[in-house]
Amino acid sequence: MNNVNIVLLHNNIVNKYGNIVETSITNIDVHDIARTCRTYGVSEYSIITRLSSQKKLLADMLSYWIDGDGGNINPDRKTALSIVNHYDDLSELEKKYADFKYIVTDARFYDNSKSYIEMKKIIEDNPQTQFFVLFGTGWGIDPILREKSHYVLNPIEGKTDYNHLSVRAAAAIIIDRLFG
Repeated sequence: MNNVNIVLLHNNIVNKYGNIVETSITNIDVHDIARTCRTYGVSEYSIITRLSSQKKLLADMLSYWIDGDGGNINPDRKTALSIVNHYDDLSELEKKYADFKYIVTDARFYDNSKSYIEMKKIIEDNPQTQFFVLFGTGWGIDPILREKSHYVLNPIEGKTDYNHLSVRAAAAIIIDRLFG
């Protein structure tokens, strides 16, 4: 999907107390979401963080798997991680595209929530528009960003009232529903 960018936000995230914070990058989220993106043909997986310690962690991880021994040991991982890019904030990413739209993922329904079928059609019908599918870490994306987004996806619903998937599991399910 050349007009889709999966974005994992670590800035402007809600913590369990309702505060807006910055969260840490995890090795498993970087790897697993990159592998899912690559499997479904997503052109870019963007990780957003301003924290210097987290930028260094990400740079070291990508260097090992893309330029270092990791890529030689596991070429499939190198291929998957080659689509990962870092940005300090969304405005850096926005500058790359003339026309873009935000698609927010959330564990709750909102009045403007779209089904996966509706969103898949919107993406397919607008090949010149770059769609940023935003995933939050922590307890979700800052409500201000959600409110200014163009679309909100319906939440993933299971068979119980428990609803607390890891971001990598949610990303895999959502990517499959949109592009599978």
